[in-house]
Amino acid sequence: MNLNLPNLPYIIDGDVRMTQAWAILKYLVRKHAILFPKTEEEIRNCDMLEEVGRDLAMPFYTLCYNHDDFDEAKKKYFGETLPKLLDLLEKFLGSSNWMIGDKMTYVDFYFGEVLDVIKLITSDYLHKHQGIKKYVERFYALDKICSLQAVRSIQEMAHRCPIREVGRKMRRLNQITVERLTTCARILPGISDT
Repeated sequence: MNLNLPNLPYIIDGDVRMTQAWAILKYLVRKHAILFPKTEEEIRNCDMLEEVGRDLAMPFYTLCYNHDDFDEAKKKYFGETLPKLLDLLEKFLGSSNWMIGDKMTYVDFYFGEVLDVIKLITSDYLHKHQGIKKYVERFYALDKICSLQAVRSIQEMAHRCPIREVGRKMRRLNQITVERLTTCARILPGISDT
């Protein structure tokens, strides 16, 4: 395949050969000239939100893959880490429809996915964060987004597997990420300023 940094997911788009989900997503956004922040302030906010998204996602994925004491790690993540980050995000979001205001950007895809995947462990984690809950609902209510079948796969997987097996089942997320990026590549040209 002649990839500089072989890994999954990857994209081959003419002469462009890339790996890494974030790099691919940002490439697609720039290529189609949509969902990319327009002003310097919006770019800075997206840069910061990428890091907050990682702060949200990485401890969750570590919880699912690596913990011998799952129950204690789950208690810490859902009792301390997640609430603090959701408080921060809800304050930042305010009354805006999307993370950086009234226009959707690529970071909304990341938060939409991460916040949805967290439901693998518990579905009621947003009960104290109604602004974020409405944000997630708004994201998945979009015509082009609600057609993503991978979302349904995650929810079905969560109902089928005992909590102790989540780590093994999370491997399926790699395939789901590839499916979502492929779907994203197909739908991005059809999304206008939302």
